Amino acid sequence: MENESQVFTAEIIDFNPKRMTPEEASLFGLPPQFADKRQYPLRIGIQLGESAQWYESNHSWFYQDTLADSEQYLRLLQKDSLILTGSGHSAHKYQENPELFSEQDKRSLDQACMAVRDFLGEGKWVFGTCFGGQLGAYAVGCTLGRLPENEYGNAVTEAGLLEHELTEAGRNDEVFGYLREQETVWAPHLHSDYVAELPKVGTVILTASGPISVVKAEPLLIRHGYADRFGIKDTAWPYIHAAVIEFSNGARYYHSQPHPEMATKDSYNFLSRQNKSWLAKEEEMGEAYYNKAISLPYQSNFSYAEILPRFIREARTFRERQTSTLFVDAVFNQELLRFLVAA
Repeated sequence: MENESQVFTAEIIDFNPKRMTPEEASLFGLPPQFADKRQYPLRIGIQLGESAQWYESNHSWFYQDTLADSEQYLRLLQKDSLILTGSGHSAHKYQENPELFSEQDKRSLDQACMAVRDFLGEGKWVFGTCFGGQLGAYAVGCTLGRLPENEYGNAVTEAGLLEHELTEAGRNDEVFGYLREQETVWAPHLHSDYVAELPKVGTVILTASGPISVVKAEPLLIRHGYADRFGIKDTAWPYIHAAVIEFSNGARYYHSQPHPEMATKDSYNFLSRQNKSWLAKEEEMGEAYYNKAISLPYQSNFSYAEILPRFIREARTFRERQTSTLFVDAVFNQELLRFLVAA
């Protein structure tokens, strides 16, 4: 290896538009970059541990800050990997009519799609979860869908720790393959949109580094049907809940509909609890559905929490081969743990 002192870096883009007020943040002693009610960047970063440098004391992960500023955007592109978070936004809405977004949001989301393509164009790996997974998938040629509406005209929201089936491609994948010994994969959700169709092999993606083409696009996790308040519906259809898209230069895009950063004993129902005020409304999913969403199925486990660390290890190994660099571990600040806010 030529270089032996660099740290592997991971950039996190936080798409959650719900920010804490300065007063709310101060109650928990939170610095501004952590003032995110859903806590995506912090929970993701803590799972990465020392495998990647993800924390900068003066850096905001908030998408409107990171993507709107040209200097911040150029700094972002210097990172070795990219992770996209969930959001209160709808990626399906962005696909169908981006003009419904504010000018600032539309510009930022357009820039996010460009960032995904440019990372991949440089042979770097990208991981997106929930909204971020859908948005990044759309940026590389996927088609997004939305779950059907209920009797009140609101889209079904799948929530809670749900069951998944690992596909053959998933069993053989370097990131997801460790799950192959499990009969059922359990992972936490809060979503109405989903990735409906993957791009065809041969699809060309234009990037700042030149065109790249899709050489593989495979579902890794599926669910047969979706859960509304009356049970599982549409069981004949294998809904895609995780996928990998590989490109001609070795870059990979990983999509995960579930939230690996929430797949722990302490956090598996965090998002459902945070959103009780609307999730439990009768015109949305109802109190009974909400109570089920925050419960822990007796046969479940928390192995899905290993997905992000494994992604970083594989992305780091690929980047080492690609750049002839032997990365060293980052210094992980244990003090960050105290910023995890109990809900």
